[in-house]
Amino acid sequence: MRLNRCGKAGFRAWRWVIGLLLLPVRMQAEEPAFSFWESTVDVRAGAGYKDNVLLSNQNAIGSPFWSTGLELLLARLSTDAREANFFLSGEDIRYLNNGPVDKEQTLISQAQFKQSFTPVWAVGMQFGYLYQNQIFDASTTETVGTVRAVGHTLLMRPTIEWAFTPPYVMELAFPVNRQYFRAPLDNYWEGGPMLTLTRRFAENSDASVSYQIGRRSYDTRQQLDLAGLEIPGTSLAFIREEVQVGLRQSWGEDWRWRSTARALYERNRDNGSGFVNYRRAQVSEQLRYHVKLWEAQVGLRFNYYDYDWQTVSATNLAKRARWGGAVSFRAERRVSKSVKLFGEYEFENYLSNQIFDQYNVNKGVVGVDWEF
Repeated sequence: MRLNRCGKAGFRAWRWVIGLLLLPVRMQAEEPAFSFWESTVDVRAGAGYKDNVLLSNQNAIGSPFWSTGLELLLARLSTDAREANFFLSGEDIRYLNNGPVDKEQTLISQAQFKQSFTPVWAVGMQFGYLYQNQIFDASTTETVGTVRAVGHTLLMRPTIEWAFTPPYVMELAFPVNRQYFRAPLDNYWEGGPMLTLTRRFAENSDASVSYQIGRRSYDTRQQLDLAGLEIPGTSLAFIREEVQVGLRQSWGEDWRWRSTARALYERNRDNGSGFVNYRRAQVSEQLRYHVKLWEAQVGLRFNYYDYDWQTVSATNLAKRARWGGAVSFRAERRVSKSVKLFGEYEFENYLSNQIFDQYNVNKGVVGVDWEF
């Protein structure tokens, strides 16, 4: 089968990228480089309770559950200019009540490669896959509320890194992902450039600011008028802009304390009437404390959504707004070289001037983790 002109160009581009990533680089004549792979495997099991499995705004249904999970990390450690790692994480939750939800599942995998050509320039490539089968609040961008989201996400993210003035690093990335969903959600393509500037401090400490603009194009979903009704013969797309600021810091004896703070602003615009136009602000903080046998982690997240044209109802013309977030806590106690006991609790709550946007959920689990 012959490739067309675009296919040939795409093949040559891929061959060039792969060639760069695999090209052996010798910065100077030194001792031969060596490398080896390091791996860690975590298997966990737990039991817990969730008091609102459907994320309902009323008549919440709770259920006890069993959960199992797996994490795998492979990393290439070397003295040359090439880096590679692979990460896999999966979780399976089985609800024990004979209710509307019997299970929720997620699987995340990521492979990352990086090649440095000089102390200043480096290129990289990241491939990712996400499977999800879970109850999901889709009301932010959809005309439906809470649904069972079953889908697959394929991600590709090429990068170019420029350490122009150490300790400053600039990265230009172009993430592209393809999303496949089971109805009622629609498949889409999404991608766009992302520019990040990072200022590195001590070990595990840095500050960063990033800007991304991207387009999401749906396969079959149609544009909406200001009443939220579909416009026949049209195709819906979003233009999304996002600015994010982050600060990651480690301190204390043996870096016992670690914190990660982020602030994000997002602007979403559709290519139609503007029914799905909104602004979102998010702030989050994660604090971790680690000693020899104990580890504790606290997380906070707050979101605020403000819509341009959507109203509360046909009779209440106030613009739709939504706010809320989550609080989480996790504690671990190591009982042997390879075994840890853990407990987790998360509370999520969303409020709105539209009653169907509101819900809250508590989830707690205790379990055991084996590390190999």
